[in-house]
Amino acid sequence: MKEHITVCPRNCYSTCTFRVFTEEGRVKRILPYEGNLATPEGPCIKGLAYLEREYSPDRIIYPLKRQADGSFVRIGVNEALSIIAERLTTARERRGPHSVLFYKGSGYSGLSNDIAGSFWKLFGGATTTYGNLCWPAGLEAVRLTLGEVKHNLPWDIANATLIILWGKNSAETNVQEMIHIEKARQKGARVVVIDPRRTLTADKADLLIRPRPGTDAALALAMARVIIDRGLADTEFINRHVNGFDEFASSLEMTPDKAQEITGIPASEIIKLAVMAAGAERLTVIAGYGLQRYTNGGQTIRSILS
Repeated sequence: MKEHITVCPRNCYSTCTFRVFTEEGRVKRILPYEGNLATPEGPCIKGLAYLEREYSPDRIIYPLKRQADGSFVRIGVNEALSIIAERLTTARERRGPHSVLFYKGSGYSGLSNDIAGSFWKLFGGATTTYGNLCWPAGLEAVRLTLGEVKHNLPWDIANATLIILWGKNSAETNVQEMIHIEKARQKGARVVVIDPRRTLTADKADLLIRPRPGTDAALALAMARVIIDRGLADTEFINRHVNGFDEFASSLEMTPDKAQEITGIPASEIIKLAVMAAGAERLTVIAGYGLQRYTNGGQTIRSILS
C-alpha cells in the first residue's frame, strides 16, 4: 500500500496530521503521525471515521432535485448549475444583487475561501454575514485586547505550572490537548477547571470551580481586583507592555463579595483562585468556545485576558 502524509480538513483547530494508506486509489487505513508535536497520537474518532464517511452508501455525490412529493431525483451537474444560475440572475434582476444572502459555515476556510468572494464581486455583490456562530467574538476580543490574535504553541502547555481550563472540556472536545496537559501534570503542574458542568476534564482537575452559566466575566474581574488590590500584578511587565492599565484598575468595581452573588462561587474561593493564578510561575489559560456564545461573550473573553 502507498503511504501519504496529510492533515484533517475538518472544521477543527487541531489540524491532526495522519498517515493514510491507499491501495488502487482507495483509502484502506489511517494511522497517527508522530512527527506533528501537536497531535502525535493521531486523529480523534471523527478523523478515524473518514473511511466510513468516504465510502458510505448514503453519501451524496451527485446533484439531487426535490420533487413535488418531497422525494429527490438525480440530475446532471450542468442542469444543477443552470438552475442555480437562473435563480441567482432572476433575484438580481428583480431585487438587486443584495437580495441574495450568502452564508458560509466556519468550516469553509483554506485557500478556496477567497474563491467565493471573487465570485460575488463579479456577480455585483451579495448580502453576507460578519463572522459566524463559532468563534469570531473571541477572536475579535483577543485582537482588541492583545493587538493581534496570538497564542502559545500547543506543546508549550507541557511547560506550564498552572493550567486553567476556562469553559473548556478538552478530554471530550480536544483530546490531543490532554496529552500536553498530562505531561505538565507529571511535572507537578496543577489543573483548574472552570465550568458549570462536571465534565470528564473536571474529573482530572485539582480544582473545579462551577459558576452560574454566563457569569464568567464577573469571576474574571473579581480575580483581577484581588490581584491588583494585593499588589500581586507583574508591574514590570505591565509598565513595558500594557496600555491603559491604570484606567482599567480604577474602573474595577467587581469585588469577590459582589462576584459571589452573581456567580454563586464563595468569595473565599475566588480569592484563592486569584492568588493561585498570580503566584503561578508559568500560567496557561485555555478558554473554550462556549464563553463567547451569549450576550457580551466577547467582553467576557476580554475580561479573562485582562
